[in-house]
Parts: sequence; C-alpha cells; structure tokens
Amino acid sequence: AQQATAILQSYGLTSDIGAGITALAQNGLDATTITTILDSPNPASAISGLNLTGTQATAANQLVTAWQTRFSGNVARVAAGLNPLSPADYIANEQSYKQVMTMAGIPSSSPLMSTDYLGKLMASDVSPAEVQQRVAAATSAVQNEDPMVIQQLQSQYGISQSTMISHLLDPTVSAPIVQQEYNAATIGAEAARAGVAITLGNPNADRKSTRLNSSHIPLSR
Repeated sequence: AQQATAILQSYGLTSDIGAGITALAQNGLDATTITTILDSPNPASAISGLNLTGTQATAANQLVTAWQTRFSGNVARVAAGLNPLSPADYIANEQSYKQVMTMAGIPSSSPLMSTDYLGKLMASDVSPAEVQQRVAAATSAVQNEDPMVIQQLQSQYGISQSTMISHLLDPTVSAPIVQQEYNAATIGAEAARAGVAITLGNPNADRKSTRLNSSHIPLSR
C-alpha cells in the first residue's frame, strides 16, 4: 500500500487516496496491478469484480475518481477511441506544454497551464511540437501587431504581451482581452497618429474588425 501510495502521489494525486489504495492492497493487489486497473478503460468494472466490502468499494471508487480527474485527458481519449497515454508520457507532455508556454512568457497562473486544460490538449491529440508551433505563431502575430495599438493596450488597460499571446491561443480561457478594449485601442492609436485625443473605451465609438481578434489560434480542436 505504501509503495502504491508513493507512486500515485508522484503522479500528482493530491486528494485522500490512502483508503482506496489500502482497500485494493488488502485484496492482494500490488502497486503495478493497482495502477494497471486505474489506467484501464473501465476501472470501475474491474473493481466491481473484486468482491470488495461496501466501505472498501466506496474507497476504491473514490480513488478511481481521483485518478480520472488527474488524467482527465486519458478519459477523453478513450471516449474518443484513442489509446490512453501512460502516466509517464502524460506527465512528460504536460511538462513539455508548460515549458513551451513559459518560454513565451505565459505565467504559471494562466488557465492555459492548468491540469484540466493540458488534459484537453492531450484529449485532442495535440502534440507538444504542435503546441510549440501554435505558440510561435501567436507570438509572431502579437509582435507584428501595430506598435501603437500594443502601447495603448498596455498603457490604458495593463494588458501584457503574454496576455495577448494567451488570448490568441485560446480566448475562452485566457485572461480577457475584450473586443471593446482592443477596438478602442485601435481607434486610440489611429487618433494619436492624427494628433486627436479621444477617450478609450467609448461605447459610442465606431468599431472596426481587428487583426488580433480575428486571428485566434486555439490550441484545442
């Protein structure tokens, strides 16, 4: 039980998993078998065939829930007819995704770095190499944006380059760059060039479509 607990904790399972592991270990299962059952397409069915007591079955199923939450991408992969990744490959992918995003300046607190979001990438079979390509494309799009628009966004709204990159990668989970703010910044930049002072974010100002908002490069498929 101690060995299985140590293995699962190393995978990042932080909930109370001890009771479930103990229940399975008391029925003669070693760490390898427990992990194999948890990573199977239908662990609940495998556990139901072990003739566990009521308390043991409850604890074991709670362990299954904790596992499936941690490796949510594998649950979705199986549902989509894809093979699940091994825990080692799954965690390696997570680390690769995070490394690419960190190099682009995306903070660890970003929703793009969450276990749930990274699981969605693996559920869609998006490789770390593809994530790197998309991050590079988003970074390039921001860097090639009108410098005066970027200046307006940063000075008026405190929107950083990493936030803009995050928004291009997936506007549904990144810190918000709302349409009105970007449109206002675009109008403000054009007005500044003409030497006209306007109030940014004026809801009555004419709105125009913008390159940043029309060039989303969502990571999820």
